[in-house]
Amino acid sequence: MYSHIFITVGTTEFSDLIEAVDCEEFLNFVVRNGCKRLVIQIGRGEVEPTFLPDVCSCVDIDLEVFRFKPTLSEDMQSADLIICHAGAGSITEALSLHKKVMVVVNDTLMDNHQTELARAVVGKGYCFSTLPEKLITDLSVADFSSTTRYPPVDYSAFPNIINELFA
Repeated sequence: MYSHIFITVGTTEFSDLIEAVDCEEFLNFVVRNGCKRLVIQIGRGEVEPTFLPDVCSCVDIDLEVFRFKPTLSEDMQSADLIICHAGAGSITEALSLHKKVMVVVNDTLMDNHQTELARAVVGKGYCFSTLPEKLITDLSVADFSSTTRYPPVDYSAFPNIINELFA
């Protein structure tokens, strides 16, 4: 079902998400769902996976963990499921690739714009969202066949607005 899963925290620190996936319960979820490749981008966080590196090879899962790459496009394009923080860039890139997306909100942030953004994309039916402590439960019941296809990006919209303003 999800042979390749990509997890990203973007350029931020989101230790709660990394801890939520670095456990036996998450490993059981990915094994049950046919995962053969698991890629985790940990950003600037201090928490690094310790459980998964020891066990993924035992269950025939190729694990890659990294902090940053110049672009995440290749990782997103090849993924069957993207689990991402609620950053605008990560969400829109994942949705524009028409992937199954679970947005994980960091509710510890002050003035939490992530919650608002997640509610907006979930409200349109594009994806699902959750909190780190509910990730595995919500992934287990998420019906991605019920999501709405994200509309194509209109690259002419911004130049058209600028042209109208200065015409």
